Amino acid sequence: MRYKKQCWKNSFISILLERLLIEASRAVENEALEKISLSKSVRFINENYPSKIKITDLAKMENMCMTSYNLLFKQQMGLTPTKYIMKLRLEHAQSLLESTSLSIDEIGTLCGYSDINFFSRAFKAYIGVSPSNYRKQIITL
Repeated sequence: MRYKKQCWKNSFISILLERLLIEASRAVENEALEKISLSKSVRFINENYPSKIKITDLAKMENMCMTSYNLLFKQQMGLTPTKYIMKLRLEHAQSLLESTSLSIDEIGTLCGYSDINFFSRAFKAYIGVSPSNYRKQIITL
């Protein structure tokens, strides 16, 4: 009976130690991820957002797998890489609508959209009105 009790204690201690090691390993990994800088890929996005950008290329740039890159990008930037790129494009479009007389097609193209209908839908979803209505509102102000 005493032998069984001792075996049970040893098993219990082993399980506790294993869980402790797993949790410590996770904490170290999370801390390491928080210290990783995404400066190369963020700079690349900021300079090239009108161009076609592949998230796989951004992850490679930072020597990370896609899953880790997407997770870390969202933690650090507050948005997924795709949404961050779209935000930059649409904010640029908004600025061009306010400051130029370029056509909506030209603005969409300059901001990285090859499909004007997709550009208009994305703009409306982000800003709340279509690009043409946005421009009309700016003119009347």
